[in-house]
Amino acid sequence: MRIAIIGAGASGLVMGRHIKTFCSEFDIYERRNCIGGNWRDRESPGSPPDEDMIACSPLYDLLRTNTPVDSVTFDGLNYDTEECFIHWTDVNKYLKDYANKFGLTEHIFLDTEVFNVSWTDNEWRINFRNNLNGEIDEKYYNFVIVCNGHEEYPNIPDYEGLSEFKGIKLHSKRYRNPKHYKNQRVLVIGVGPSGSDIALQLLSEADTVYFSHHHEDFSDGRYPANLIQKPDVKKFNNNSVIFEDDTECEIDAVIFCTGYVHNIDFIDKSCGVELGEKYIRNLYKQMFSIEHPSLIFIGYPRLFFIFPLIEWQAKLAIKIVSGQVALPSKEEMYEDTKAWEQNHRNEGKKERQFFELKTLARDYMRGLSEVGRFEYPPEALFDMFNTYFYQFKNHPTVFKKHFYKIVNSEFIFKPCSELNSH
Repeated sequence: MRIAIIGAGASGLVMGRHIKTFCSEFDIYERRNCIGGNWRDRESPGSPPDEDMIACSPLYDLLRTNTPVDSVTFDGLNYDTEECFIHWTDVNKYLKDYANKFGLTEHIFLDTEVFNVSWTDNEWRINFRNNLNGEIDEKYYNFVIVCNGHEEYPNIPDYEGLSEFKGIKLHSKRYRNPKHYKNQRVLVIGVGPSGSDIALQLLSEADTVYFSHHHEDFSDGRYPANLIQKPDVKKFNNNSVIFEDDTECEIDAVIFCTGYVHNIDFIDKSCGVELGEKYIRNLYKQMFSIEHPSLIFIGYPRLFFIFPLIEWQAKLAIKIVSGQVALPSKEEMYEDTKAWEQNHRNEGKKERQFFELKTLARDYMRGLSEVGRFEYPPEALFDMFNTYFYQFKNHPTVFKKHFYKIVNSEFIFKPCSELNSH
């Protein structure tokens, strides 16, 4: 059996670790010169300001994980820390240690970019390029597991007048340090974890920070008074921005914390899947190509603790790849997928939200366990997520000061007020 994994980030590494338990003939293709995916080594400090947006790392100087350390941990290896929210360099080191501990480095081909995956003569053909010398080659596999991630290609909305704006314009992927915005008037667009974190960091250096979003849950005084919350952007002028409520503010810089777009251009039409709006169609359990189930996607569902999630996906993938468990019929898989999508539509969600989990994570991960006939995920994991998400949404300035930990399958939460009293 020959297995190909595309990507040596967290998803690719945990997939490789589980594959190695029963198969030694597998290759991990990584187009960069290092492993880690989003948590990879950063480019050198001297990189030019016009560096390719796709190539640059999204890791900024003061970045700490937005979720507790137990949520960025795989089975079989723990962190040597007592902190709950760790610096990005800790995760970077952890993934390198993980690859070394489980003997994955010998299977990884760095600087090797897969540019085409196709189904031909009942097997998978992978065409790849050596990014150092430009040489092109191909290999054939029984299974292909796509672990390329979905936070690589920045999404910058096409606002009216944006091209006329003369100030600094950059995606959060290029943000590095608040000191670069000293005494400036900065607009941050987007209220996700990065947007919230960056906006709060900027308060230490910027003259004024405007925070544009449309989520009512975050608009009732949960942020400091000097973080000025504004509605969605209507248009830009030379040195100002006009919001949907027709207020206008002069700004020196805008940082787009507006997420990413998916890209699976290397997947040929013969694979039986297609890219929708931030969603891959025709996948069973958001993983398996229904037309060709030996093509598997890992790590695409969002809005839950990503490391436990992808490990659970990897456990199911191994059950299928090893032949221990069979998938349902094609008709049953289509029916299950359509039901998932329809449930989202019934809640008023659009296709771009079909990969979102949040409160659905428990049912989703238990569903993986039921298909693969292995243990359910621990309830403590969902207790921790629910508590963490409530704290993040309702107390964005202090949620990282609390204590969140799973000990002996029990979730322990201690608010910072209790921690500070000891």
